Order: sequence, then structure tokens, then C-alpha cells
Amino acid sequence: SYYREMKNNPADIIVGGYIRKTHKKEKTHMMSQTVWSTVTYAIACAKMFKISFLKKNNLKFTDLKCGEDILFSLEVFYCNASFRVIDYAGYYYAYNQDSITGSMDYKKNHEQIMANLFTYFLSTHDISLLSRQKREIIEYVYIANMINALVVFNHGCGIKIMKQKYEFVIKDIKEKFPNYKRNSFMGIVKPKGQTLKIRLGVGGFVLLSKVHFDRLFFYLCSIF
Repeated sequence: SYYREMKNNPADIIVGGYIRKTHKKEKTHMMSQTVWSTVTYAIACAKMFKISFLKKNNLKFTDLKCGEDILFSLEVFYCNASFRVIDYAGYYYAYNQDSITGSMDYKKNHEQIMANLFTYFLSTHDISLLSRQKREIIEYVYIANMINALVVFNHGCGIKIMKQKYEFVIKDIKEKFPNYKRNSFMGIVKPKGQTLKIRLGVGGFVLLSKVHFDRLFFYLCSIF
């Protein structure tokens, strides 16, 4: 399916879905025909990349042990890759709880890993050269990953530790993207094509931060 789509409708990326297998169940994840299927859906193993595009832009994976898909997806997006999404779950993802991602918890400071990843990306790619829409997409991806780090990887860490992590994240957000609350993609019912989980996470964070309840929300996440 990937090869046929690439042959009949050439694009720099062909994006497919995947089947995620845990010890309890299997779940199929399908992608939308939107840019979010190339950036916030960072998993590279369910995509086919045109090799001429990668060579032209000198794109390759780094030696990062965590978040390498995220960085690679951002670099591909920065290089203005064209894409097509196919209605096909072409990758079988057997989730390994002992992997780097599977064993991630609050002690491994995922929010710092993401902050460093985006620091590297922003220092090596001048996003001021991009359109406002593309800059806001990158900003949205950053916020989504930082919120994911706080909520998913740091739940149960306790209020004291979460306070330190929350303050680190807010400081990093304000340094990198001080006007993030004005991002046109921020919302619970938008952006179109984004997954409900990410919309709720990012949109909810921005809404709560405007009424100064975001800190309380993350503190609650740290307890359960």
C-alpha cells in the first residue's frame, strides 16, 4: 500500500496508521489527512519517506536515545515535505514495557529531555524564516510534548516534585515561545485533524492557565 501510493501519488512522505499491541489488547490507530499526521504523530516506523527528499535535505536520525522520532519529524516539516495519508494500518507496534519509552517515569525527567530536544532544534533551524502558520505548528508540537511529559510521565510523582517540574516547564515555555497563548491552533475543538487526546491536553492547559488553574491541575496529576 505504501509503495503503490508513492508510485501513483508521489509525495515526500506516505503516512499510514499502526496497530498497537500491549499485553492486554490491540488497538488500531488511523491518521487524518492533515499536517498533524506528520508532526504530532511523530512515529517514523509507520511512514515511508522518499529517499531523494531525505538526501536533498541531508536528513537523518541523530544518536538521541529518546525523542529521535520527534526531532526527525520536525526537521522533515521544516524542509517543507509534501505528504499523503493512506487508510491503512501498515505497522504492528508491539509495546515493550522495558523499552526506554515504556519504562519512562518521573525520575527520568522527560520534560527536560523534551526541552533539550527543542533547544537543539530551534538553535539549528531558523524558524523565523517560516510562515506564521508553520511557526505556530512547531510551537503547538512543543507545547503538546511538554504537557505530555508532565501528565503522562510524571503522574504519581507527588506535589513537591511536580512543583519543580511545573516551574521548569513554564519557564522553558516562556523562554522559547512567550506568546504561546495567542497561538491560533490552541483550543479544545481545534485544530482540525488533531487527536482528541492532544486537543484536550493542549487546549485544556491553555484554558486553565488563563484562569490560573493549570498549576492545580498538574498537582492533582502528581497525586494519582
